[in-house]
Amino acid sequence: MTTGEKSHVYALMDPRSGELRYIGKTCQGVAARVAGHMRSARNGSPYHSACWLRQLIKTGMKPDVMILAHAPHADAANLERQYIALLRAAGAKLTNMADGGEGVPGMNKGRKHTPGARRNMSRAQVGRKHTKATRRKISKAHQGMTHSVESRRKMSESSTGKKHSVRTRRKLSESLRGLEKSTETRRKLSEAAKRQWANPDSRRDLSAGIKRSWTKRPRKLTKVPPRTPEWLRNMSKAMLAQSAELSTRAHKRHRGPDGRFLSEASPARKT
Repeated sequence: MTTGEKSHVYALMDPRSGELRYIGKTCQGVAARVAGHMRSARNGSPYHSACWLRQLIKTGMKPDVMILAHAPHADAANLERQYIALLRAAGAKLTNMADGGEGVPGMNKGRKHTPGARRNMSRAQVGRKHTKATRRKISKAHQGMTHSVESRRKMSESSTGKKHSVRTRRKLSESLRGLEKSTETRRKLSEAAKRQWANPDSRRDLSAGIKRSWTKRPRKLTKVPPRTPEWLRNMSKAMLAQSAELSTRAHKRHRGPDGRFLSEASPARKT
């Protein structure tokens, strides 16, 4: 984010008493940020502000919102700290965990969501789709992005030996059955493959990956018996016997009822 972009400093108030309970800043719409606070509270966030919001949610209420200032992003962080310091000095019971600015570093490190919270987050995402503008922004943000060697190694290690369950494989098969790619999708895939093969580094990486996969794959080698004189005699006898049997079958197929070859039998004369 550039320093010229505008941010908003806002306050959340308790609708029951009118007390100021939270000071925050956002570079997006204030309504969207407040909705994010409410969503985190419903999903079981352990923050003090989320606990307060859950109390309101239980009574069917929402916090009142007051916009305190509009300022560039760098200045908004300082304004947020100043508002928090002044209000705390005046005795306000704020639920902020930090003194403002950029929040609490490492607050979520090692934290795990409860099964109920994960279930609620999963339900909230069901049927949700990004708009075309959002997909375009995500695509633009990922263009030219490459994973580091360390990241690729970690992803490879996490996937090594991992197998889908029978149920997962069945679902994947059913989802792909009868699925046809559009002409535009096929064209994009073709262009992407051509670009990949045109890159010498990509060809080298693909070749190295195939070689690694073959070296890791166990090979079933057939044990070949030693070529001793006795083995050669037995092999010759077997080949002669097979040749004689094939010749006998051929003779039986091409001989007529009189024992002569069909090609030698004279055609019957008409009287």
